Amino acid sequence: METSGDAVTSSNPGNPRIPIRSTGYGGFRAEFVFDNTTVNGLNMTEGTRLRIRYERFQGLIDRNSLLESAAAASFNNFSIDARHYQKIHRDLILALRLAYGRFAGRAPKQYLLGGMDNWAFNQRDSRPENDPLALRQRFDNRDLLFNEFATNMRGFPFNKLSGNSFVLFNAELRLPLVRYFYRGPITSNFFKNLQFVGFTDVGTAWTGASPFSRQNSLNTTVRGNGTFRAQVTNFKNPFLVGYGAGARTLLFGYYFKFDVAWGVEDFVVTPRPTYYLTLGYDF
Repeated sequence: METSGDAVTSSNPGNPRIPIRSTGYGGFRAEFVFDNTTVNGLNMTEGTRLRIRYERFQGLIDRNSLLESAAAASFNNFSIDARHYQKIHRDLILALRLAYGRFAGRAPKQYLLGGMDNWAFNQRDSRPENDPLALRQRFDNRDLLFNEFATNMRGFPFNKLSGNSFVLFNAELRLPLVRYFYRGPITSNFFKNLQFVGFTDVGTAWTGASPFSRQNSLNTTVRGNGTFRAQVTNFKNPFLVGYGAGARTLLFGYYFKFDVAWGVEDFVVTPRPTYYLTLGYDF
């Protein structure tokens, strides 16, 4: 695999042109998957699923740089995704998910917590400092290719929190409204697959020992520049919480999901809800 950075020409004649840098990688991925689920309809599943994944990317070649610097670009990624779908009554399902991931190595990448997969009209949190999605001149932007989104974290935009590690818990109570109350044949795909959900998401992303440590990216910020710089520890609640309700159904051959969510950050509820129109099943 080969990745390339941006080429930048300085406006100052005294500064040379910054060359394109690219790194060649060799690596592997190993996965363990357990699945004993049964599917009773669209987004209607019972049972347990588990996936454990490990990835290793070893830097081999770094063009326009010393050969030994390629190893400095190496990193690995370990993640766990466990899901359980419990039947409560008839077609009423409680879906639970616990996910964890950690980048490590000499050049660890970042998880970006917030939002949902396939979010139409999506929103993104742009931070003034240390934004992992920012494209900057005279800066190596190659990490953008390896950063991963950690979803679903409803109530917040993409990139609300970021760090080398994340943990995320999701819970949904899924009620197929028409199928639950009407046991006869349903000819309309819209009503047959119409599903209402209530949900809550709890998660955090951080860089450091743990999300509760004083020395991590959540609790420590640096203020000032130049001669005067101060490190500030704020002791904020590291976990984001989102809650709300939504609807799902099959429309024009696609499975649409619509969710309305409120976020809770440091025990403060967002004044306005966030709306999500997405495609896809499950979480």
